[in-house]
Amino acid sequence: MDLVIPHSVRYDFDGRATVSEVAKSLVAQERLVREALAVLEEVFPDLTFEGTRVELREVLQNSPLSTRMEAFVVGAYATSLGEDMPDILNTLFGVDVPDSYDSIVSVLVLLIAIWGIDWVRAKLFPGKKEPDLTAERERLLADASNKASVTQDQMEEAIEKALKKHKRSVMKAAADFMEPAKKHKARSISVAGAEIGERAIAAMPSDIELAQYEPPTEFEQLENVVVKFRAHDLDKNKAWAATIEDISPNRRPLHLAPDVRPDQLFDRKEVRADVLVTSVLDQDGEYTPSLYYLQKVYDAESPPSP
Repeated sequence: MDLVIPHSVRYDFDGRATVSEVAKSLVAQERLVREALAVLEEVFPDLTFEGTRVELREVLQNSPLSTRMEAFVVGAYATSLGEDMPDILNTLFGVDVPDSYDSIVSVLVLLIAIWGIDWVRAKLFPGKKEPDLTAERERLLADASNKASVTQDQMEEAIEKALKKHKRSVMKAAADFMEPAKKHKARSISVAGAEIGERAIAAMPSDIELAQYEPPTEFEQLENVVVKFRAHDLDKNKAWAATIEDISPNRRPLHLAPDVRPDQLFDRKEVRADVLVTSVLDQDGEYTPSLYYLQKVYDAESPPSP
């Protein structure tokens, strides 16, 4: 079924954001919306979204700054769910998705943003908790769990499982999403029925601290992702190339771990695997993948018996 899922955000601060700040926020929101849908798929294993497309509908630069997007997806769920399907998902699969549905997706966007900032802080300040961020995270977690009719433990497990595949990207998206609010000392970032408050925004790392978080080279561990081969050399483990669409549509050099046998993969077009991604910081301040290191393959043929 074709679905249109609305999403909107309001940054409550005086003055005007720069074009760069707004652009980074919009790109970040698109990423966070996609992650929110991935979380829902983890919450409800029989629910799937396909062909996701996120489009910008409106940006208003009057004070406060507000943005509005829509996600276009094809949704399906297993009929075995039957009457156990939560009301919010019955609404989702109705002919018309009301604006009130904005709350569940957008609350998840706020929650994932807080999650990402928590990860950034943990990297910058190991072992040091920020009470205001922790309190906001718990409040939004309770809100999202109630809207999805699941326990907080279930929601937290789903978020961790969905986000850990793209942890580095989530951390960057969270920082870019929060940036306009941090720089302009916003009173809140709000969506339909939920918000990130002033104290949590103030607790976000500063520009100087975030600069420490962005070293010239970054590494990201991906688990169970689709790797599509674009070049092979059976005799040379370092003469392979692949694309990982979760990271980039462009092909990159692929190195194989010593215990990954090239002959198991040579006739394959793609596999599911654990991959270590090496990225470098480019002149625009963005991390660009430069190398994939294939560590473990899940669906290669078993090696022959000795």
